[in-house]
Amino acid sequence: MRPLRPLLAVTSIVLVAACSSSGDDDTAGDQHGHGHVEGTVEEAEAQHRLVVADGERASVIDLLDGSAETFDLPADSVQTDGRFVFGGKDGTATVLDAGSWTWPHGDHNHYYRQDAAQLGDTELADGTIVGAFGSDTLAIDADGAVTTVDRDALEDGELTTAADDDIDSSCDDPDGAVRTGEQLVIACADGVLVTEDGENDLVPYPGEERAHELGQRPRATELAAVLGDEVAVLDLGGRTWTTMESPSPLAAVALGADLGVLVLGEDGTLRHYDAAGEQLAERPLLENPDLEYPPSLVADTSRAYVNDAEASVVHEIDYADSLRIARGIQTGDVTPLHLVETGW
Repeated sequence: MRPLRPLLAVTSIVLVAACSSSGDDDTAGDQHGHGHVEGTVEEAEAQHRLVVADGERASVIDLLDGSAETFDLPADSVQTDGRFVFGGKDGTATVLDAGSWTWPHGDHNHYYRQDAAQLGDTELADGTIVGAFGSDTLAIDADGAVTTVDRDALEDGELTTAADDDIDSSCDDPDGAVRTGEQLVIACADGVLVTEDGENDLVPYPGEERAHELGQRPRATELAAVLGDEVAVLDLGGRTWTTMESPSPLAAVALGADLGVLVLGEDGTLRHYDAAGEQLAERPLLENPDLEYPPSLVADTSRAYVNDAEASVVHEIDYADSLRIARGIQTGDVTPLHLVETGW
């Protein structure tokens, strides 16, 4: 039986949190051009940060200098859109600005950093999950009704909402969402719904099992999902699935760019597979993972991260070097029950 993620069960609502930096031209986001916000610093490289949370507090850890700052964050689940972090509990989403983000701009990116800050909270029904798409934040409930959160206002620390259109009716029981460029991808009961340029395409699953989460290296065009006892990878370009075997898969991330797939098993072992499902490496990481609070697996362009709640550490993995453990990031007084990465 798949462990129930605490904030998914009651009403399946998708909070698709957007990054206004998703546009490829200067017109995307007139108020915050090129992703710049007053008081921020533009840097030459991505400013990745980890946010770990224990249900009551969250620690924002800078991966470049190792500094950390702690905030109140009551949460049964923690998710991010690459900058903002949403902690959900009892029908309320508490929003934390992690203070690092990337603005894709054609053939290059802009990278920004500022101090992390807690922005407050807003009421949302139980069942909220977070993905990323477009220039606004969208909250989609089980009936397809959409609420839009103004992204420019959110970047100024204000939570402003308005009613919007309904999502495509072919998506029954939405339960996970990610953004890849200008595509919104949602895990539905009968398949993965891909929305692009106003067109909807429901891609059926390759078997009888459905996806609950979609794992990707940010902005990659390949997605991985755990489908029962298998892992499946969706190539969004061809709308084709590739399935592979992996022992008791718990979480999976497609790295894209011919880098393969990372799979974390219920035995606490991280495994790396190529695109054909051939195992390239494996690395035992966790002893007796707590399936009530399943560990997270996230990846960026060079590293992967797995939270180890029992040891109060986050393992940083160099997936290009036989899953070498690059370092153990101590989380101090905040037990890392939840983990997300920002700055992408």
